[in-house]
Amino acid sequence: GALDLLESTPSERLVVVSSGTRAEIRLRLEAAGLPPVPLIVGADDVDEGKPAPDPYLMGAKLLGLDPARCLALEDAPAGIASANTAGCTTVGLLSTHTAVEMAEATLIARDLSAISVTSTGGALAIAVSDAMRAPISGP
Repeated sequence: GALDLLESTPSERLVVVSSGTRAEIRLRLEAAGLPPVPLIVGADDVDEGKPAPDPYLMGAKLLGLDPARCLALEDAPAGIASANTAGCTTVGLLSTHTAVEMAEATLIARDLSAISVTSTGGALAIAVSDAMRAPISGP
């Protein structure tokens, strides 16, 4: 679903926020056969990486948006914590962790193929198919 998501999202409305360096991120995108992404926040761009909010705060700044208007798609609990603390809405992807491990996400989706983006007149509509609320953890 990564290619469909990248192709349907205007590049000026998308930033990749990763714990890897910018060089690593570019190499991974290329190795996966995905198009380059102009806006990237990597570990080499922030003083504190995930789970601190710094990466997502910088990502929102690059987009010129309040973090509360940003949606973070994450595949790891540290990323969910980072985005939540920054004030973003979060979707936890079950590609590398279980629903219980992603319990702090706003919503949970099986993978990127569950996310669709439609752009109309500068506004983005984002849908998450088969989304579920994060499970309640604990006793």
